[in-house]
Amino acid sequence: MKNKTLKKLMCTFLAAALIFTAAPAPVSAFASLKMSSWGVSRLSSTEQLMYDHLVSELKRILKNGGSTKISFNDPDFKLEEIDCSDKDNVKNLWGRLITCVSNNHPELLCYQDLVSANGGSRFSYSYTGDYKVTSLNAYISVDDCFQDKSSVDPTHTLSTSTLDKLNSAEAVAKKVISENSKNGVYDTIKAYADYIADNVTYNHEAANENVKTSSSPWSLISVFDNDSNTNVVCEGYAKAFQYLMDNTARFEKAKIESKLVSSSNHMWNVVDINGKNYIVDVTWYDTDSADSPYRSEYLLGGQTTVNDDTTGNHNYETDTTDFYTSDELTLSDTAYDNSTEAALDDEDQSAANDVMDLIDAIGTVSNSVSSGDKISSARYAYNELSDTQKALVNNLTKLEDAEEKYRSYSDENYQENLNAANAVIEKIDAIGTVDLNSIDKINDADNAYKALTDDQKKLVPDSYVQTLNNAINEYASLVDDYNAAVPVMNKIIDIGTVTFSDSSKNLISAARSAYDKLTDNQKKFVTNYSTLTSAETEYQHLEDEHNKQVAEQQAREQKNQNDKNAANAVISKIDSIGKVSYSDASKNLINAARSAYNKLSTDQKKFVTNYAALTRAESEYNALAKKATTSTKAPGTTTSSTTTSGTKTPSTNTSKKSTSSTTKSSGTNSNTSTSKSVTIKKITSKGTTTKKITSKSTTKKSTTSKSNTSKAKKKKSTSSKKQINSIKKQKGKISKLSAGKKKLTIKLKKIKISGISVKYQIAIRIKGSKKWKYYYVSATSKTISKLKKKKTYSVKVRPYITIKGKKYYGKWSGTSSKKVK
Repeated sequence: MKNKTLKKLMCTFLAAALIFTAAPAPVSAFASLKMSSWGVSRLSSTEQLMYDHLVSELKRILKNGGSTKISFNDPDFKLEEIDCSDKDNVKNLWGRLITCVSNNHPELLCYQDLVSANGGSRFSYSYTGDYKVTSLNAYISVDDCFQDKSSVDPTHTLSTSTLDKLNSAEAVAKKVISENSKNGVYDTIKAYADYIADNVTYNHEAANENVKTSSSPWSLISVFDNDSNTNVVCEGYAKAFQYLMDNTARFEKAKIESKLVSSSNHMWNVVDINGKNYIVDVTWYDTDSADSPYRSEYLLGGQTTVNDDTTGNHNYETDTTDFYTSDELTLSDTAYDNSTEAALDDEDQSAANDVMDLIDAIGTVSNSVSSGDKISSARYAYNELSDTQKALVNNLTKLEDAEEKYRSYSDENYQENLNAANAVIEKIDAIGTVDLNSIDKINDADNAYKALTDDQKKLVPDSYVQTLNNAINEYASLVDDYNAAVPVMNKIIDIGTVTFSDSSKNLISAARSAYDKLTDNQKKFVTNYSTLTSAETEYQHLEDEHNKQVAEQQAREQKNQNDKNAANAVISKIDSIGKVSYSDASKNLINAARSAYNKLSTDQKKFVTNYAALTRAESEYNALAKKATTSTKAPGTTTSSTTTSGTKTPSTNTSKKSTSSTTKSSGTNSNTSTSKSVTIKKITSKGTTTKKITSKSTTKKSTTSKSNTSKAKKKKSTSSKKQINSIKKQKGKISKLSAGKKKLTIKLKKIKISGISVKYQIAIRIKGSKKWKYYYVSATSKTISKLKKKKTYSVKVRPYITIKGKKYYGKWSGTSSKKVK
């Protein structure tokens, strides 16, 4: 990415916000007549809105199948008032909502997987930096036998094939209710318990091992599926009974209500009749005893029934006592007495039954006069009933649906309406897979649906309306994810050119931190993520190089210090020589200093600052030794004997001075004769006589140092001249010139001249300028920093050597130019 052409990304999709109209909530399978809502009054007003939304969404799922995701995004839910700094606040909110649904509408969760790791449902939420919730989503776990295995997330997707099972089970349940519509309270409740007990048996395998089977042992569906092989545990018994009670219209009118309750390991029902509570445990009722097929004490029993239970299975758990009031749970002291039961009004029931028969007779609705007459007759008969009698009609929905469908057939504009509806259906089909480019198709379909009349909207199948709503929600979610990714992409752009600096490091760290906080879906929109990873790799490389250079510099400094320490010890030995004398002590000091110096490495020798003192001391000592050798005198006393008159008489030389003369022959390595004369006084018998005795000695002299020094100087002079001539012929060469940020790196071709170190003079100037700046280096690479940004520099180089403090230069290279960054 080039920074000069890159503009920062904007949250463009915020400007494309849509105003969508949610489709009406569809009528689901297992629709309930229940009006009361246990525990809902304990919810706050906002939570009650969320509860109503949850029930509506669960009905939608039960009707259409598909994803069980439920989003709470309505501003009326006031999510921002939820403080999620304590995660239990959100957890407890969801717990209150789902518990209300489970206890009031168990049919809406008939497909739920209650043995999953998350206990049947889970939720997720996002929040701001100050822990205010911004979005909340819930997911209902689907039992394995009801899952859509072809979906991406089968655990949270209800198979549409399951809907047939639901509708079939609902029809069976309503038939049971209808068949007992003329019974009294006790007989109706007993008939419900008998039906359940006759059609299922207790599933001990599922209870003990929580196994997954082809049907759910926890679902009321398994009670009404007409399959003797699908058996249930206590939860299936209790929820099936609860559904039958909730949908008995006359019980609703008479305020005869059932509640789901539980202990730590069991579930059953408590039924309220005339303000008194009675236990109905269909699970325990469905247990053979010696004298009867069922245990009647668990059919509308009182507190005495529970007292007789020593297992503790009927002791309410905390969740139950927290949900219901004490009055709603406290059982009657005694069992229900059906002998005093007031009979239902036979006349009212008979009238209601006649109307229900007329409604059932409508059959399949068609665009015919006969179909219209059946519908009209049923409606007329229903309208003639009293309010009490109307409450006993449990198939009124069938009449209303028939009326609505017949009206659409009889409408003169039906075909026109159908065409309009079909056009919308095609637009919804055209949406396809939703992505950020789907905005136009979604808008097109949504606007077309909004433009339909109410009659036309009725002709758009609920499944298509749901598809449109799902697309709207999915697109909104994608926009949220994209908008979350935009600031991260901008942070990555801000990184720019990577340098080894705190600012570059901080930019990379900020981008990484922001990226890691994104969800997986949000990360998918970060299109320049590779730029971030490349920047991290580059910075790590620069850091490694820096650390390497620091380590090398420290090693060099340590070596220099070690070299200096070694050199200092030699310096001390040289200093200890002092004044040179021709003596063993002086000789030993000089030899010790020389020996120590010779043991030093080449680098260590460079730090010996008084080496000249050592060489002077050696020269002085050699001179003294030479002088001592060439000026040696005869001993001061010589004893000789002279024989006179045959007698040997000792003679003593008492002369304090002797004269000597030395004759040197020319040349070197020759024998030189030296004559010495000594005057000896002798005492004889005749007196003292003086005799001059001349003696000769021959000594061998070594090669003179003066001659050797002369030859060495001559040889050295010849070598220096050759080196000077050689350097003058050499021409500098730049092998590579590279530019960095405000710097140039110059690599040179190495030049060698025997016996001397070649160094280099580098000249640099801004191109077009007349003023050169010079650098003198011994290495073949040089980096020149602090140059002017974006300027082009000219560079040239030439070699040189230094002899006796004077520089001798070779030829300049050609000029190379480079623009710094």
